[in-house]
Amino acid sequence: MTTTLSEHDRELIITVPPEVVAKEYSVALKKYQQKASRPGFRPGKMPEAMVKQLFGAEIKNQLLEKLIEQSFQNTCVEKNITPVSQAKTELLKDFDPAQELSYKAIFQAKPEVEVKNYEGLNIELKNITFNHDDINEELQSIRESQAFFISPEGRAEIGEFDVVECDSEVLIEGVLNSDYCHNDYSVPLFASNVPADLKAALVGKKIGDSASVMYTMPEDYQDEIIKGKQCEMRLRIKSFKERVLPELDDNFAKDLSEKFHSLAEVKESIELRLSITANRRRDYYNQNALIKALIDNNSFDVPSAMLDRATYSLIERQLQTMDKESAEKLAKEHFHELWQSLRPKALQKVQADLILEVLIKNFAISANEDEINYRVQNTKDLEAEDAKWMIEVEKALDAVKKLSHITIVEESLFPKGQENA
Repeated sequence: MTTTLSEHDRELIITVPPEVVAKEYSVALKKYQQKASRPGFRPGKMPEAMVKQLFGAEIKNQLLEKLIEQSFQNTCVEKNITPVSQAKTELLKDFDPAQELSYKAIFQAKPEVEVKNYEGLNIELKNITFNHDDINEELQSIRESQAFFISPEGRAEIGEFDVVECDSEVLIEGVLNSDYCHNDYSVPLFASNVPADLKAALVGKKIGDSASVMYTMPEDYQDEIIKGKQCEMRLRIKSFKERVLPELDDNFAKDLSEKFHSLAEVKESIELRLSITANRRRDYYNQNALIKALIDNNSFDVPSAMLDRATYSLIERQLQTMDKESAEKLAKEHFHELWQSLRPKALQKVQADLILEVLIKNFAISANEDEINYRVQNTKDLEAEDAKWMIEVEKALDAVKKLSHITIVEESLFPKGQENA
């Protein structure tokens, strides 16, 4: 008998016939008899009565666990129920191997999701683009990474494209703080992240000169010691060198890599890389946009067990991207905040998977062996089952896209004001 306790909670009353219990008990008893031994008895020669006396409780407990596991799985299959949580079981009467086994199991079940709204959705998708200026900027970035530094001849003053070596002292509200003082402090004046006032204080100075910069740290700065406080950085110039950029020519290309023979080939390589990046970003955004539209138009609650499992999975994935010490600290000190922050994403993941399962079935979508093998061979550390799911999801979303009202928005791979990184 199945009882619906709530939207996702189920209760099953399960009975295992006495003949099945007796048969399984007989099998378990014989297995114990074959391996049981005591002084005076070789393995397999101990009388059955003695086996029951010595191991009866252990045999019954193991048999009970086996019968419950098997009967619960079989009953769920028969009733087309998919458990998504560990079942809490309770015997309805004491277990006796000579009688039927009767118990109840309470658990959460996978919901039967009905996806009605997947046609005619209004969805905005993106086309990620880049141009020749982006390619040239990327080339310039590579050029800058190949720069070398020389001591300038005939020039004693610091220029705006130099790297300056200093000893630095920091005063916090007029008091010297040794924790923020450094020897051989390097300031690359050509870098975009060097503050304008620091650059102005150094340009034109000479070796041996001093410079000073006043600044107020932001109120939301993470360092409690200096946030919101007036600070002064005092610099004593020790040396400086001029940055020299290589010429952008075929020799530059050959020095960059043996696979390049001309500057044109370098540009082609950059264009290919940017094209791959743009396509990946487009596919990622558009897949999320399609999934979000499906969720927004087919709302439903999910079992807490599925949501918990998805949240744990996201946390584990995030911790795996960190070094061991940082991951352990985050998990120990900020687990609750991490849990709460990932909860919405976990809910979206569970809802998306349930919706996509229905659509894959409705559209009769499948992935053939060649498609799966190709995806596995071209994707690092991808299992065949995961490849199958990815392919089926892509096909399902493509089918939804064809049935939707789509607006394409052009977006630059490098929005104005952002680095090409």
